[in-house]
Amino acid sequence: KLSLHYLPLEGARRPQPVLENQFDNHSPSLSPDARWVAYVSDESESNKVYVRPFLSPGGRFLVSTGAAVAPLWLSNRELTYIDNTQNLVLAELQLGTSVQVTKRTRLFDVRPYVASTSSWWNYDVSRDGREFLFVRPDRASAVVDPIVVLNWTEEIKRRTKEQGGR
Repeated sequence: KLSLHYLPLEGARRPQPVLENQFDNHSPSLSPDARWVAYVSDESESNKVYVRPFLSPGGRFLVSTGAAVAPLWLSNRELTYIDNTQNLVLAELQLGTSVQVTKRTRLFDVRPYVASTSSWWNYDVSRDGREFLFVRPDRASAVVDPIVVLNWTEEIKRRTKEQGGR
């Protein structure tokens, strides 16, 4: 079980809970004004992106329409995340006593750019939304497609005979 905590940098510097329950809650991202926190939770059996007030009373609000990971704020009203089809999505939000998603826009497929679309961040977006920074493996260390050899025992026998063996 993962839970969200914050660490005040003044006083005793002891972690304080933000969200503790029976679910895995992770990948927090604070809005630029620090009034809201976006995070991923598996409370509905798959990872989805939620927003809730940070250090204020209030409930949680679903942002993603399906499974999603890696939320990051662009502004106090714009949030990005990677959806279950591996697209970077921009969610435009109306924030008040509740959160309403006014628009969702799929920006692009991240698979050609991102090393992994796990729950953990491996990308960032500039505040103006014009640049996309990402982690990608070096080509030399990239995963290679497996090669399957059928009848490999016959291949070994053939090669052994070619080299003068039995």
